[in-house]
Amino acid sequence: MKIEIKEDLFDVAWRIKAIDNDYEIFYDTKKRRYEIFAKGTLCLTVPFKNLDARAVDLVRKTRIERVNKILFEMDENNRRIENKNNERLLDEASYKARDLIKFCTRHETLPTVNYEE
Repeated sequence: MKIEIKEDLFDVAWRIKAIDNDYEIFYDTKKRRYEIFAKGTLCLTVPFKNLDARAVDLVRKTRIERVNKILFEMDENNRRIENKNNERLLDEASYKARDLIKFCTRHETLPTVNYEE
């Protein structure tokens, strides 16, 4: 069941409506979360337990007018994650290569593996 939030103690609903008059705020009792709709379409699920100023900031931050900046931030974050993963893989490969070189220099012949067994 969804309960429409028109007023609240801290005027969060009013501040969100001030950003865009089409916004409607609902509390979903089954999922226990706040949802923000515009013209009947779900725009945002509030990730916080309470409806407060963070929700207003989140609504402002995720507006469609900021889509290019949001996409740029996502791309930058993905690039950082990819670089971090690549560095980790290179470190691991380097460690394993050093281990292999140490093994090979200690043993004159490499062990043989019998695949027929």
